[in-house]
Amino acid sequence: MADQVENLVLDSLAKSLFYPDGLPLYKARGREGLFPRSSAGKKAAQLCLEQGLLVLDSHPAEERARLTARGEELLARLRHWGPVLEELDKAVRSLCSELTAQAQRMDELRHHLTRALEWIALHIRDQPTGLALTSLRAASTDGHVEQQIQIYLRQWEDKHPQLDCPFSELYAGLQGMSGAPAVGVFQDALRHLAARGTVCLHPWTGPLAEIPVPELAFLHGHALVYYASSRAQANALTAQVSQTQRGNGSGCERGVSLTQGSVQ
Repeated sequence: MADQVENLVLDSLAKSLFYPDGLPLYKARGREGLFPRSSAGKKAAQLCLEQGLLVLDSHPAEERARLTARGEELLARLRHWGPVLEELDKAVRSLCSELTAQAQRMDELRHHLTRALEWIALHIRDQPTGLALTSLRAASTDGHVEQQIQIYLRQWEDKHPQLDCPFSELYAGLQGMSGAPAVGVFQDALRHLAARGTVCLHPWTGPLAEIPVPELAFLHGHALVYYASSRAQANALTAQVSQTQRGNGSGCERGVSLTQGSVQ
């Protein structure tokens, strides 16, 4: 009887090691617990509580027995590893089962979403919802183009610190980076950047027939613009000209002399 009680104590301590929030003190049908409701199980449970190896915590549904630091020390000192390894194996198997079930649920969800997207593409791509989805994709594309424009302008200004970047050079640069966007997307991205004050746009001041790639130029305010520079670059160049050449003081409005100096 004593050996049976001792084994129950050690087995239950090993099991409680994997349940930091505790388990019910006694097993029941369909429910985990630390000790059987046998005579030996009750003696083992009482011994653990009296020796401070387990402590009872109050929970809304029932009390739970939790391993104490003293119980952990006893397990380590007696090197009772068999039950510990058995519980570890059970915990790993249970986790693997849960992960497998979650993977199956995720695969089912992916399948359902794929079917839904295919149905949307087939039936409502020309309806308002389809137009909204197209707008979302376009917004994402525009944001990427704006980012690429800023990157290329920094590269241009490192090589040509005194010159604005012609749209033809900028457009070719984008094509070399990740493929040129549609001309309309390119122009809209420049308008958005100018509206945010990130990029300055400058006019073409020569004869219209001499614009290298005329389809890239567009009206911005009252000017036909064909050059771009970053706000920092515009401010740096503005500092090199007189107050009269700066007009109203904006870093984006430097005057004819600077813009003409950037014509290539």
